[in-house]
Amino acid sequence: MIWSISVFSVLSVPPTLRNISQADSLAPRMAPKDENVGREMGEGYKYVSLGLTFAGGIILFMVLGLGLDRLLNLMPLFTITGTLVGTVLSFLVVYRRLQEDERRRREQKGR
Repeated sequence: MIWSISVFSVLSVPPTLRNISQADSLAPRMAPKDENVGREMGEGYKYVSLGLTFAGGIILFMVLGLGLDRLLNLMPLFTITGTLVGTVLSFLVVYRRLQEDERRRREQKGR
């Protein structure tokens, strides 16, 4: 026995279900209550980006120091120096961005 199902029989929906699913009365309930619904997610991604910037700066300068150490055969000197320099510079970059965000937030609040 071969089953044959037509597209029209699969797509046909009883009229009562069609009326419920396309009802206008459901639309106001489904609308978001707050205009800033996704704002928290954007704030979270901003801070994740700052964390990746911090970690990336440290790793970048550590790898540059490691390359200099291998080139000059002075193994721990530039690796440690590069890591410390990367840490300080990454901290300064993140700190400045946070200060800039705080300044913007205060300006918007004052308006």
